[in-house]
Amino acid sequence: MKKRFILVLALLVLIPAFTLAQSLTIVIVQRDSSTRDVREMTRLLETSLMDSFFCDGFIVSNEPVVVTGTGNELFIEHLASAGMGGMGYIVPVIIEYDETKNAATFVNLEWEVLSNNYDVYASGVVDQPKLHAALNRRDCEKGVRTFASNLEKEIGAAIRFQAQIQKKKSQELSFKR
Repeated sequence: MKKRFILVLALLVLIPAFTLAQSLTIVIVQRDSSTRDVREMTRLLETSLMDSFFCDGFIVSNEPVVVTGTGNELFIEHLASAGMGGMGYIVPVIIEYDETKNAATFVNLEWEVLSNNYDVYASGVVDQPKLHAALNRRDCEKGVRTFASNLEKEIGAAIRFQAQIQKKKSQELSFKR
């Protein structure tokens, strides 16, 4: 009985040391001066993006969705909060809506991968045809989920690439000592 207890205790101590999951915080910014509310499409994109990252083996957290017109004060405040969260990466996703139309139409989507020191590791802009293809389907929810999954693959690849660079740098430093 005592051996079994020691074995279980040793496993509980050692298993977390071998986890290799990358951690990130998603900060969604909705640039839309026509409303102060978070649009349902934004919530769906955030949920789908978090689900995709989680299913791909990432540890994911999020900040509340930032709704802003042209100002960046609230966005910067949420970035600072995300930086204090202790996650390895911060992923701001900025969604711009067409304010002239009543329907939720994405105009532009930009993303970045930041370190928790706010160094930019990678960034990208999703072109309009991909955005319109995601929304102009019979099942818009399925289109947004598929779009979020593809976006996660792109961002996830950038994070994994950066993790490999960091690993090589740390190995080089350990060899120099």
